[in-house]
Amino acid sequence: MRARSNLLRASIPFLLICIFLTSGTATAARDDDGYPRLMQGPMVGAVTPTQVKIWARTTGEYSVSIEYATNFEMRSATTSEPVAAKKADDYVVVVELDGLEPATEYFYRILVNGEGDKYLKEYPAFRFTTAPPPGTATTFRVAFGSCPKFQDDRVQPI
Repeated sequence: MRARSNLLRASIPFLLICIFLTSGTATAARDDDGYPRLMQGPMVGAVTPTQVKIWARTTGEYSVSIEYATNFEMRSATTSEPVAAKKADDYVVVVELDGLEPATEYFYRILVNGEGDKYLKEYPAFRFTTAPPPGTATTFRVAFGSCPKFQDDRVQPI
């Protein structure tokens, strides 16, 4: 009985390795692009009183659209026309939303191939505010960012 127990304990690591190796084979057969999702972004830019441009980068050649509304709950949301992310453009898209109301806060979500990104589902909707009508005085904020790789270069001034 003791020999059988030792044999069983000794064979468990071997079985785990076999399972690991065979599951890796099945995974390698899947699409090289993986799950359709955002790789980077979204980033808001070029905001006018009636338009905004939103930049994003996907993991492959997928369609990208923006679902947006003027309420946090995204009731009665509008969805933009899809924009194709292409390999030639490094899977980068700029989606333009037109016909917006001036000086209005909007909430939005990115849709990749018509679906919300599974990694962003737990987060609230993103948001932006359109510019006020021309000639209207207002305050605003400006943000700068970068994609640092401190492991490659510790000095990276913006």
